[in-house]
Amino acid sequence: MDNDRVVSSVATALRNMTLDVRNKELISKYAMQDLVNHLPCSNGPSVLSDESKAAMCCVLHEVTSKNMENTKALADLGDVEKLVNITKGRGNRSSLKVVKAAAQVLNTLWQYQDRWSIYKNDGWNQNHFITPVLTMEQD
Repeated sequence: MDNDRVVSSVATALRNMTLDVRNKELISKYAMQDLVNHLPCSNGPSVLSDESKAAMCCVLHEVTSKNMENTKALADLGDVEKLVNITKGRGNRSSLKVVKAAAQVLNTLWQYQDRWSIYKNDGWNQNHFITPVLTMEQD
């Protein structure tokens, strides 16, 4: 998935498909790794538009919402660092829409208290997961 328009369309379709519980499981199993891989790293330019990045974050949010196993799988993929970098403005500058979408995923990850000790062992704390951007107004 290298074409930005295709990435955006596929991510939007996947997000819509997560409304079905079985689809959510399948997307978690087969698509989550690709979604994480396409999120921008802090050390390089992103070829994806803000629309695509936001759409991917929305899929990740829906997949992890009310699903502890998917939350664990997402954190194990190393997505926390990419999401924190987006919300903290490291690397590529992203629009407020992307920052809010990434912050929403982090907020969802933090809601599972059973994972807090694991996050803390990995060097993360509540400030990485709960960001003030969620209360900011849309530009």
